[in-house]
Amino acid sequence: MPIHVTNELDSDHLLISISINDHPETDSNLQLPDYFKANWKLFSESIQQNIPREYSITSKRDIETAVLKLTEVIENAKAISIPNKKQRHTSGLPDNIRKLIKFRNGVRKTYQRTRDSRYKNQINNLRRLIKREIITDKRNIWEDKISKLIITDNSVWKVTKNLTKPYTPTPSLHGENGLVYSNVEKPNALADTLEKTFQPNTSPTAPRHDRIVKRTVNTFFNTEHGSNFKKVKKKQILSIIKKLKRFKASGPDNIQNVLLKHLPNEVIVFLMKPKIQSFHKTTGQLAY
Repeated sequence: MPIHVTNELDSDHLLISISINDHPETDSNLQLPDYFKANWKLFSESIQQNIPREYSITSKRDIETAVLKLTEVIENAKAISIPNKKQRHTSGLPDNIRKLIKFRNGVRKTYQRTRDSRYKNQINNLRRLIKREIITDKRNIWEDKISKLIITDNSVWKVTKNLTKPYTPTPSLHGENGLVYSNVEKPNALADTLEKTFQPNTSPTAPRHDRIVKRTVNTFFNTEHGSNFKKVKKKQILSIIKKLKRFKASGPDNIQNVLLKHLPNEVIVFLMKPKIQSFHKTTGQLAY
């Protein structure tokens, strides 16, 4: 059970994180794909060279194999054509203030072990120094922002409007355990609500809809279809891909929508190749 202590907070407290039965990412510089610097030409060429040209679809297992192969080709093309960028998490404070905070926390640890009054005085002096430095930093940021205002781009008007409009306090939130008011309670209430909301549906929440779905599926499997299946057209697939949101979260295959929007024509042909010719209601076998 790994325990991590954060010693760079602006308060007198230490943040302790405990991971139970988990293997968290310890690298603070998380690598994320940088799609704005992607080489889409290389991405397309890699897929064109590696996508299977000939494959046989005779069963459901063959379909799964083909899907896995296509996913692998797209992931390999992504790895060689899209660079990664480091996701950095910073506190927004300049380095000199963060170093003071870290030094102050180290002195406080020494005082807690020794109880020497000299360290207590040093801690108080560091607290006052950090407070002054933060106020000075905020003042410099504000003065820099004011000095860069230009009348022609309406930036002066926007700042004036924000300063003159009446102050609206942040309202309370109604969480799982009632109303919450503080800045600490609100994030916890939001986290609890989101955790409870976004859970896998282990049982149907709409019984009527569940009955309709089951009846439709049973009707399909109990009906002789012959060769009445409509062939999927290329423009239908392209229309679906075009409507996808570019940076929406990916599914279990980890293929982002932005990748689908840059797929070459060979992938569309790959998706159109399997064609269901008939369905036997007794055996449940599909003929391709």
